[in-house]
Amino acid sequence: MTSDELDKGCTKKLAITRSVVCVLCLGGWDSRLTRRRCRHCDGQGRCFWVEKGHAPGYFVQKHRPCKPCHGIGWVFPKHDRCRGCDGRTTQEQRKVIKVVVPPCTPADFTLTFPGEGNQTLQHTGGDVCVVLKLCNAT
Repeated sequence: MTSDELDKGCTKKLAITRSVVCVLCLGGWDSRLTRRRCRHCDGQGRCFWVEKGHAPGYFVQKHRPCKPCHGIGWVFPKHDRCRGCDGRTTQEQRKVIKVVVPPCTPADFTLTFPGEGNQTLQHTGGDVCVVLKLCNAT
């Protein structure tokens, strides 16, 4: 932002893309859908493996989100997947946020928009933080 915009105040629009729980299948909880436990992670949503460590006799157990079920713990048969999210329980949504910069705002000021971040089945939407940086107008 320029110094004039920070001094006088202005309104900007910011386009974000975020993940939201699918509204068509309610995140997989629609009673018309059939789902089954993921056989790769046994319904845990994480895959575990053991790696050999740096020292003799030292082993490290690691985990990552399960790829077939996308960390959810269950999968949907191909014929019964939601058309909106393809069985992933979330879908991408583009949203435009109106950022109102108050007058006499200092540089590196942070504006927070609560609940506008990504959503999952386990978590509500996070916060979007916008940091106002000063740039030279050319």
